[in-house]
Amino acid sequence: SRVWAEPCLLSCAVKKLGGSVERWLGVAEDLFGEYLWGRCDIVFLPPSFPIVAMENPCLTFIIASILESSEFLLIDVIHEIAHGWFGNAVTNATWEEMWLSEGLATYAQRRITTEAYGEGGASVLINRFFQNHGFTLGHLSSGEAFTCLETVVRLDALHRQLRLLGDSNPVSKLQVKFEP
Repeated sequence: SRVWAEPCLLSCAVKKLGGSVERWLGVAEDLFGEYLWGRCDIVFLPPSFPIVAMENPCLTFIIASILESSEFLLIDVIHEIAHGWFGNAVTNATWEEMWLSEGLATYAQRRITTEAYGEGGASVLINRFFQNHGFTLGHLSSGEAFTCLETVVRLDALHRQLRLLGDSNPVSKLQVKFEP
């Protein structure tokens, strides 16, 4: 795999990943079979990229601000790798069934992380993320901890993106109205 980024970010991105992509791919192949796409390159994009990450066969796009958190980077890259099997090789029939792709990729991401770091190692990574962000989990199973982590990580990413877009951007003004 290769890492692509602006020159000012490239060495940081390469250092943070530290050859882990190949390791995670190997674990995923042991669990789910051969990776069909050959390459698994990662492109770190400017913060203006409208989503945290988007996988494609051979190439994953990730916003550069994810480099600020090693734990978030790890979880998100593994999640995008999981889409190589669940989302790219096997996918939903329509956008209405997108939850299948995300649900299966999340399941695979948890399996890959636990296999790569062990039950205790995955929990340590998750607890470290929470401690770095001022939270404590107590004694949760790794499954419960993953659910908490994914919720907080995605919420943190949403808040970060809204700050980058600013208050005047139409996306920042989206509202949901609940009716009885």
